Amino acid sequence: MGILGFIVTLFWGILAGIVVTILIVYLINKLMDTPKWLVGLIGLFLLFFLSFQFTAIIGAGKVKGVVEDITGLSNTVSGQVDWNNIETTYPVLKPYLDKVGTKADEMIDKKTSALSLINSIINGFMWRRTAWALGGIMICFVVAALPALTGNGRNRQGRRGASASTRHRTTQHASRSHRLRSR
Repeated sequence: MGILGFIVTLFWGILAGIVVTILIVYLINKLMDTPKWLVGLIGLFLLFFLSFQFTAIIGAGKVKGVVEDITGLSNTVSGQVDWNNIETTYPVLKPYLDKVGTKADEMIDKKTSALSLINSIINGFMWRRTAWALGGIMICFVVAALPALTGNGRNRQGRRGASASTRHRTTQHASRSHRLRSR
């Protein structure tokens, strides 16, 4: 997985973040009485937050694919695995595989179990990123619902503006009629 793999992961993570952010901002606009400025702040937060989370999830999925490839290489028919070849092909796993053990008899079983341990750690990481993304979305929905619950939503702002302009018109009209009488 070279630099192109990282760029592709970043692209898909940001694209997924943009799509989900647009969907959530649309739902907030249509379903809730949230002021536009707050919807914009929520959208900006979600764009960065979800792009980060989706990039991490997609990257972990790619690493999981590499671990599955290594597990496939380690399960050879003859039972003899060239761990040095695997460590040079995938240098990112060398620190994990070096910590497992060095005895020739125990090496195959321990390193194969280390690969399954790495796979379960990656699964846990992906589930945590998913939980963070869903938690962030839930918090944004709660923040978007607060103005409607407290009575400071879009409709109240619109009514307040209309009553102020009506007051201004009646005040002008009264002052004009006063001028006309004095002539």
